Amino acid sequence: DLKEGSGKTDRGGEYGIIRRKRLKPLIAAAEGLALGGGMEILFCCDVVVASRDLRLGLPEVKRGVLPTSGGLFRALRSLPMHIAKEVVLTGEELSAERAFQYGLVNRLVEPGQALPEALVLAEEIASNSPTSTRNALQAMERILADGDDLGWAATDYARAEVFASEDRKEGIRAFFDRRQPEWTGR
Repeated sequence: DLKEGSGKTDRGGEYGIIRRKRLKPLIAAAEGLALGGGMEILFCCDVVVASRDLRLGLPEVKRGVLPTSGGLFRALRSLPMHIAKEVVLTGEELSAERAFQYGLVNRLVEPGQALPEALVLAEEIASNSPTSTRNALQAMERILADGDDLGWAATDYARAEVFASEDRKEGIRAFFDRRQPEWTGR
């Protein structure tokens, strides 16, 4: 979020969970907006329960910046390739229904019901063997983490290029001035 910053922590990285190694499943109960960092947080969750009115997206390109908390490479893991590229390159929102169809959202519920449904799901998971659950999660995380180093390196390279650009400065100025940016491509 351009106003809030990323809230990095030593243990979890951006937003406290982006780079955190976990021993327990992380379940998201998402309602309202999951734009920018909010969507990047959803990419880190093991299971996502969302309300039908949830609005998701990575709008950073509209402001001359990039999703730098894993969104560039995790979008490719969480969504079909062409949909991930569309979301990143257009900055347009993705509906909860489409996110459900693509598998980013596990359970789609009526507004106000994401948390109750997430708690039901948590109880289902917690009723299983803790040893099996923990080891299954760790094994899947090891497999997924195999490409993280490349993903972070590619993100850091892109971030350095973009953050040194005039377009980034103009995009942020335009955001705070509440106007359309005037891009120069530099």
